Amino acid sequence: MDTALPLPERDPGAQRDVGAVIHAIRILQHLAGATGPLGVAAVARGTGISPSTCFNILRTLTRARFVAFRDSDKTYTLGRPWPSWPPG
Repeated sequence: MDTALPLPERDPGAQRDVGAVIHAIRILQHLAGATGPLGVAAVARGTGISPSTCFNILRTLTRARFVAFRDSDKTYTLGRPWPSWPPG
């Protein structure tokens, strides 16, 4: 599933997006569109983000409770309910 954000064409004089924030948004969108919990490798494959970066972002999102971690099978789902969160 392609969950990449449709980013506008860059204006050379415009401010740049923050890569870590873009990655976090892509991860959240990917989890929002998933049919069940996902492991780090599945999130990395689905988003095109390296597994180590995915792990670190997922760990941060988990601490902030945007993502829930299931220790029993080492998977992640969206944390807090986001009724209007659009899937990627």
